[in-house]
Amino acid sequence: EYKRSILDQAEAAQDFGTIGALLRREGLYSSHLTTWRRQRQKGEIDALTPQKRGPKVVLSPLVKQNRQLQSANARLTKKLQNAELIIEVQKSGCFVGQPDSKHPDRRGELMNATLQLGDSVGKAVACRALGVPRASLYRRMQPAAPPRVRPTPARALDAGERQIVLDHLHSERFSDKAPAE
Repeated sequence: EYKRSILDQAEAAQDFGTIGALLRREGLYSSHLTTWRRQRQKGEIDALTPQKRGPKVVLSPLVKQNRQLQSANARLTKKLQNAELIIEVQKSGCFVGQPDSKHPDRRGELMNATLQLGDSVGKAVACRALGVPRASLYRRMQPAAPPRVRPTPARALDAGERQIVLDHLHSERFSDKAPAE
């Protein structure tokens, strides 16, 4: 109430120096008015009302225990849902483990299953459950980089000259020697 009354008096002041006299009389600084106006504009009514004093409300031990049990129950329920989802993915015919030569498309299927599972349980959990290295998964998620084209050196042989050199190197005379010889 005090802050509100000071703000009302400051806004009602019309004459030059009236606000300064009000601040001197109350022992305030102009920064107090600025802060209180800003708080009122933001709608921080709580900042302008007196704060409740005294000891904090102490919750009974049963309420604390109930809240802890509820949070543990929610955490374990989420963990159970994730485990059931992982089991369903593993049952769906996805090949768990490292790829082998018998199933060439196994790695692709495993990566796709890991990506789908990762959307719901997290990528690290999905990788651990399906035995996929996380680095491989993240590498697969990266867009393919365009192939780097190496510029041709200025002193390079053209195709015809290169073919002539290769023909000499493949001739009978050089068949048993290294190219440098």
